[in-house]
Amino acid sequence: MKTIGLNSALEYRHMGETYSVNGFRLEMRAEVALLTHNIKIVGELYDTIDKEAFGGRVLVGSTSSSSGDPLTGWARISNVEFLRAGQEGWTESYDPRFGVAFVRTGTVSAGRPSYVQNSAFHDSYSTAIGIFGASGINITGNVVHRAIHDGIRVTGSNHRVIGNLVTV
Repeated sequence: MKTIGLNSALEYRHMGETYSVNGFRLEMRAEVALLTHNIKIVGELYDTIDKEAFGGRVLVGSTSSSSGDPLTGWARISNVEFLRAGQEGWTESYDPRFGVAFVRTGTVSAGRPSYVQNSAFHDSYSTAIGIFGASGINITGNVVHRAIHDGIRVTGSNHRVIGNLVTV
């Protein structure tokens, strides 16, 4: 348990209660999450964006060079704020228009580390984080608020999805 000190009163009222039910202790409190970060990936703001639902995105994938050599991407995303990310209606595994999508990136290794951690996704137009055709990507400590469709969509194996907060 952590204790924090405040220099001024909270802007909003925060409540919590502890109940005893049939000998069990039940604590009920609202989660508090940080949505803002210094590094920002922000979809363009224009008059019809909410109607078009077409925001920015980060795609980590694989392709081939002009000589035919395979090229596979990897990403270490940490403490990043994604605002107005994703593009509504594009949810297929071959073309996911999510805030962040890993597509056919294979198995994570020491030479190709990939993760999304301690980041925030809010006011999104699609799923915040998606993984397709990959293995071993850690998705930890993220906040997803107001995403269309799933907050996090994961396929593949050996991923760790731990300590994320997904809200409507």
